[in-house]
Amino acid sequence: MDNVSTPMPITSTTLEKMTPKETHNFLIENGLENFLPMFIDMDGIKLMKLFEIKNKAPQFYYMLIKDKWDQMNQEAKDQSHSRKLPTSMAQFLQLTVILDKLADRFSSK
Repeated sequence: MDNVSTPMPITSTTLEKMTPKETHNFLIENGLENFLPMFIDMDGIKLMKLFEIKNKAPQFYYMLIKDKWDQMNQEAKDQSHSRKLPTSMAQFLQLTVILDKLADRFSSK
């Protein structure tokens, strides 16, 4: 018998209580550690709003992600190259796939 576990749903109640530090830990646990500069000021409520936008207006959601991605990469170019930030299209797709999976687990109930 195949023992595939389904990810736990993410509820608005859980997200509303998350501090920025808890939100960053949550993002790291879900594979977004390389993209944390994009989420520097993100708390649970902002993450919940992002998931709501994805569910209600996907095109706008992807525009927001792309704008934030471009901003992160521009800031990396403006600063010294001491830290390596993700910049490739493959990394952008990795970011969107992980965020999409998280958003799909979100339930406003």
